[in-house]
Amino acid sequence: MTTDTSKNYRRKIYACALKNVSDHNAKVVLTYEGIPNDKGELKHTRLDIDVEKGKTRYLSERLITRSTYNIREVIERVDATLDNGTKLELTAPFDDVTSPTADWHFVIENNLIKSAGPTPEFGK
Repeated sequence: MTTDTSKNYRRKIYACALKNVSDHNAKVVLTYEGIPNDKGELKHTRLDIDVEKGKTRYLSERLITRSTYNIREVIERVDATLDNGTKLELTAPFDDVTSPTADWHFVIENNLIKSAGPTPEFGK
């Protein structure tokens, strides 16, 4: 077996927290990996979220139901637009993710979005 890092099959995030430590409110768009529908067409799910300055939003994992199984959606991209017009983006593979997880957080700062590790609040 090769260690093909282009697939990043071990670096999946299913659910996360978005923490906004910037000086502005943020409109965030999460884009999930494409999943083929019944016709074989690739469908990307997009989720729009408002994250106010100083707040954290928690997002549960999303499931796609098929007739005989469920598919866990995988976060592929995080885009944020701050109130001042600044556009930020972060795409997979995300820093420090070494195994599939539903316990991750992203931090929105004034100039970037950070992949910040397991969500500390989930364990409390």
